[in-house]
Amino acid sequence: MKNKKIWLDGFREIKHTLGRFLALLLIIALGTGFFVGIRVAAPDMIAIADKYFNQTNLEDMSIQSTMGLNEDDLALLEDVQDIEYIPYAYVDRQIAVSDDLVRFYPNFNDMTDINQFDVQEGRLPKANDEIAIDLQLVKGNPDAYQIGQEVTMTDLGVDSDQETDELPQLSGDQFTIVGYVNTPLQISNISRGASAIGDGQLNGFAVVAPNAITGDTYTNIAIDATAVDDLEAYSDEYDQVIADKQAEIEDIFVDRPREIYQEKVTEAESEIASGQEEIASARSALTSGENELKQAQSEIDAGQDDLDQQQSLVEAQLPEGVSLEQAGMSSVAAQLEAGQSSLDAAQSELNQARSDYESESQAAETSLSSAESHISDAESTVADLSEPTYSINDRSSVSGYTAWENNADNMATIGQAFPIIFFLIAAL
Repeated sequence: MKNKKIWLDGFREIKHTLGRFLALLLIIALGTGFFVGIRVAAPDMIAIADKYFNQTNLEDMSIQSTMGLNEDDLALLEDVQDIEYIPYAYVDRQIAVSDDLVRFYPNFNDMTDINQFDVQEGRLPKANDEIAIDLQLVKGNPDAYQIGQEVTMTDLGVDSDQETDELPQLSGDQFTIVGYVNTPLQISNISRGASAIGDGQLNGFAVVAPNAITGDTYTNIAIDATAVDDLEAYSDEYDQVIADKQAEIEDIFVDRPREIYQEKVTEAESEIASGQEEIASARSALTSGENELKQAQSEIDAGQDDLDQQQSLVEAQLPEGVSLEQAGMSSVAAQLEAGQSSLDAAQSELNQARSDYESESQAAETSLSSAESHISDAESTVADLSEPTYSINDRSSVSGYTAWENNADNMATIGQAFPIIFFLIAAL
């Protein structure tokens, strides 16, 4: 009986305050809907990201070095279990039509199953003069990036003094656009990453054929840890397996910086020593040439002295005012004249040789001074040389990877705080 009265009082109260009751009911319904939506947003964001990373096989780790990477670095990874890896080089250049600073990646889809590009329109490049453009760049400047259009690079990012057979660079400066793509290496649409050229901020990326990037040095080694294939990205289990594998690789590379430093110093010192030997040899040749000219002049002068002495002795035997011809000594006169002609010809040849030597020695001195300057610069470079830094990175180095996790965590935090906000609103 008592419960029935409570119910009747309750219905009577709702009837007299129907508007307030409906308002509270609506608030509860809306709040519940928002709460459920926010609570599931964080795990959904993680699940969506994990699915995308699996589809594109985003690298789990990567290796970089401030002096680049080579085959010796790859050899260190051969004994590491449960990983697959691919070395590659990228190049940062500026597109002339838009001034966009772009990172050029090789077409991974033709090289490996790691870091697969997601084609949104068109196709990936096949020829060395073809290019696929970051879809975000296209959205920001569609007129500059039409499929079939040619784009040209500026000189920004080109070092004319670099050794072209070692450092990565593009094989050409003009490309035809053949498609629009996305990449898991640049997740964030706000920041595309940092660059060592221009203003230091990338605007996007581009894809070229693998052979369109030349050079013997790699910029990165992308690593796929097969032990985490069944683990969800961002999970504690995934992070732990990657951390363990990261520590293992760091131990393997711990002595590598010192080895590279010693190799660079030894190579540079050898080149300096060789250059110094060549300079010393060239200076010795100049000195030898000068000595030969002096010796030849001494021989001509000695010959002239001998000829003058012979002529003086002959003429001393003749009466005063009588020539050799008048004295019937025409053959002697002819011999003396022939000797003088021979000495005059030798002197003329020597004068020409001296003139040629002075011209060549002047040019040689200019070259030697330049060579000595290069050696001095090389010695300064060796003195300033330091050990390279090796970075064994996890996915946190990928642009936007950590930001996505932070956004998911923020949604989870809001979901936890929302009930408190809801009850405060309801109390009002």
